[in-house]
Amino acid sequence: MDELKNENAKPAQGEITKEQSAGENKQAKQKRAIVYKPYNQMFPVHKGNKFSALDPESPPAGFDGFINFGVHTYTLKLRALCKKNTCVGEFYEIWLDCWENGTYNHKYRSGLFWVEKTFAKQAIGLRKKLDKKSMNEQEIRVVMRSELAKFGLQFANMLLTLLVPAIMVRNVDIAPVLGITAMFSSVVMSLKLYSWSITNLDLRRAYILGDDEFLEDPMLKLKLKVVRGPRIVSSGSNETDANDAGDIKDTQESKQVPPANTYLYQVKYPDNICISNLAYFWAAPTFCYQPNYPRTESVRWSYVFSLIQQMLCCSFLAFFAIFQFAFPTMENSIPAFESGDYLKIVERTLKLGLIVSGIWILGSYCLFHCGLNIVAELLRFGDRQFYDDWWNSVDLSAYWRKWNRPIHNFCKRHILVPLLSPPLYFSKFYGSLVTFFVSAVLHEVIIGIPTHSTRMSSFWGMLLQLPLISFTTWVSEKRGPHTRIGNCIFWISFCIFGQPFATLGYYYDYVKHASGAN
Repeated sequence: MDELKNENAKPAQGEITKEQSAGENKQAKQKRAIVYKPYNQMFPVHKGNKFSALDPESPPAGFDGFINFGVHTYTLKLRALCKKNTCVGEFYEIWLDCWENGTYNHKYRSGLFWVEKTFAKQAIGLRKKLDKKSMNEQEIRVVMRSELAKFGLQFANMLLTLLVPAIMVRNVDIAPVLGITAMFSSVVMSLKLYSWSITNLDLRRAYILGDDEFLEDPMLKLKLKVVRGPRIVSSGSNETDANDAGDIKDTQESKQVPPANTYLYQVKYPDNICISNLAYFWAAPTFCYQPNYPRTESVRWSYVFSLIQQMLCCSFLAFFAIFQFAFPTMENSIPAFESGDYLKIVERTLKLGLIVSGIWILGSYCLFHCGLNIVAELLRFGDRQFYDDWWNSVDLSAYWRKWNRPIHNFCKRHILVPLLSPPLYFSKFYGSLVTFFVSAVLHEVIIGIPTHSTRMSSFWGMLLQLPLISFTTWVSEKRGPHTRIGNCIFWISFCIFGQPFATLGYYYDYVKHASGAN
């Protein structure tokens, strides 16, 4: 959802007091008008060739955020120095146990992939090519009801894509690494299926109506509830009267505003309904479906080999840190959980904080920079903006926008914007709440089900991001955009305490489940 901002009046010469500045900001917020895009779930996310933040061809990125991380790392290291001895211990041979523990074998693995392949074929079968024809208003309503019913089938298909593997992983004695891999692939597939289905729903609606320029969306004329807030901006008005804010019943048709740029897809509907188009989207490093994407001219094989080398090095360092440092710490924390020694649990959490933070940074670089850029280079996928400089985030809101751009684009395009737009008219707070709720459920599905955990650490951790986002945003507004307080809160809450504590909890739940099963 775009927001049109009226130009502020030029201030008079002289110094502006804080009261005047606050009053102007409040007045500017009151004059913000709401613009609803037609076909809001099919607008292009990938519009041109872009580079990742750490790509050699991108502008140099700052690393001020890692200074704060270094301070936290030094503080945590003091805990180990106070013990006056370091017990590294023998190398833990847990690698084979993590992969071969349980009765999970090739039969179940093949079953999961067969299920995913079957659902993909069903998704293709539910989409049929239609002939373009002119319709009256009554016929348009019938078509829209039919389209919503077909989308209901697609949505049920997506839920089955999640539920069937989840039931198999939950009821089969499966190693946690393979279980997390299976659930991760199922979530990825479900999100791609949803984006493919809902985007084609908009494309087909425009195709049936003959709206080649995507300007007349009948969805914007639907009214389901009382609208609270400023009046909706129509194509014939430029500003909103702040005095009209309040309870407004939308009894008139809401005129949609034409987008600034028309959605110029080179591949038109229904030519995009084919296996090859879906297969490219299936392999592309994005969760937002488009009939076509920006492409590069050729594959840079030297760049691919360089990324593979970096990926292998980062993977080795991460695996070494996991099995040499993380697992011994987690094993030593089990007696503290069983005895309820909270002080010992806090000490184990602080010790694991440095390890988990390092593993998380290595994993992020390995996945988002190396892995996704390798796939993008091989597919000649042009938009490589998989992440921004999240380490410099001044608040948690900026972090969630920057660190995982594919998921951020999906949540904004397919969850947040549709909730804020007609006919739902959600407020920004409730739209954000639903978005984080969906993210919390998916995080718990990926981690909680394979580890047989019922404490729902990931779920509650994601929901608690909302008050933290509000607090860090308030701090950054009070202290200015260059403050480091919000960045420090991000490192402390997310990397020093949040992830380590959740890791200990999930590990204890899995060990408890495995010992009970044996």
